[in-house]
Amino acid sequence: MIVGNKKDFSRYKELNEAFRYAFSFLESLSEDSTKASIDENGVRGGISVIAKSDTFANGEPKCFEAHRGDIDIHYVLQGEERFGYAHVDTLCPKTAYNEENDYILLTGDCAAFVTLRPGDFCIVFPEDAHIPCLTSGNTDKVKKVILKIRDK
Repeated sequence: MIVGNKKDFSRYKELNEAFRYAFSFLESLSEDSTKASIDENGVRGGISVIAKSDTFANGEPKCFEAHRGDIDIHYVLQGEERFGYAHVDTLCPKTAYNEENDYILLTGDCAAFVTLRPGDFCIVFPEDAHIPCLTSGNTDKVKKVILKIRDK
């Protein structure tokens, strides 16, 4: 996983064409942006407002998710998000891999955490299981962008 700030976008634009397009899209946004979405040049996703919680609706603790086909970029526009991550090899599957939606849910207690604030982003690769949208204690909602780039 890579964690950075918008002041460093230019560094990541150089990775490949899809990253260049993704970070150019993120540069075009402000904290007041609404309804922005993208679905071209190998990048898809958009802005969402998430009421943050440490549990699922059914009361179970959140578990890790991981992707096999996509790289995620999580970018915070407003609010503050606690973001957990661990290598997939240190976790146990909770569900079978869902190929259509490209995710598997995993459990384990070996998470490391970062706090993402406005202008911060993280890049999550297929080996990076993650728990997004955790309560930081400072805000109830976060406005963020999640972009997905097809891993080649």
